Amino acid sequence: MATPSQLSADMAVGGLVGAVAGMNNGCVNCGKTPPEFQCSALPPMSVAYFLQKLRKLALPSTWIVSLILVDKFCRSTGCFLDPLNVHRIALTALVVAMKLSYDNAGVSGAVARVIGLGTGDLMRMETVFLNSIQWELHVDPAHYSQIVESLPGLLAAAYAAKKHDESRGVDVIPSNLQQRTTQNEQRVVPPVSNI
Repeated sequence: MATPSQLSADMAVGGLVGAVAGMNNGCVNCGKTPPEFQCSALPPMSVAYFLQKLRKLALPSTWIVSLILVDKFCRSTGCFLDPLNVHRIALTALVVAMKLSYDNAGVSGAVARVIGLGTGDLMRMETVFLNSIQWELHVDPAHYSQIVESLPGLLAAAYAAKKHDESRGVDVIPSNLQQRTTQNEQRVVPPVSNI
């Protein structure tokens, strides 16, 4: 089974889901996101930066499994990653992947402390996530290896599509979010604990 490096796995997964979510920005009623995963306001940071907070808690292989779980979740619910749901979906997939990888009852609490999210909220998202994928957690080793090998190409394609959208004037989420200006109106994004 292929093994990704720490640097490529965590950064590539965060970058890929962030790029996909950015391409879906402005997509109204494109998918069916369960309410537990929908943020009411734009999070204050990119999903890649957000997930980097968990870098020391997750093994490289766990990041790849989380990407596969994100795909399973989106396929089973019919939801599309977008700037208002990607943080919570990616976080929950990573927590579930971590629980598959470690025999440690404290994963949710540790992640909740690092992220600044309540343990109860995280556990509710896990429950909805697992029920949505019908607890189908098996990851085929061949599929895993295929994702590891294709991740650099997937990431490059996602960023190329994102750049293409930006060049056409399509509103794409900026990678460094602290404040966002929309039609001369500035809105301040809520603190991380609201993610």
